[in-house]
Amino acid sequence: MQLEPLGYKEPWCMISLKRRKKGDLKDRFHAPLHSPYKTPDKIEDKVVKAKTQTHLGPKRLSIYLKKYEKIKVPYGNYPAYLILKFK
Repeated sequence: MQLEPLGYKEPWCMISLKRRKKGDLKDRFHAPLHSPYKTPDKIEDKVVKAKTQTHLGPKRLSIYLKKYEKIKVPYGNYPAYLILKFK
């Protein structure tokens, strides 16, 4: 294969060659079409708002949200942390 010496793997080379034969070399979108376990935007907004008001960490923030906002956001697998990191 002509691309393997450049560091590309064989499956990628085969896909590229098939696309080139079709004349379709445009980039593909690799994000998932849907995320069934994604935290709803409404809850994400409440987490971000509570974080900016209280400046608490993930564990205390989840306790605060459960007590005052009536939202259960677990901190053990860091959903609160991830929401804050990517917002």
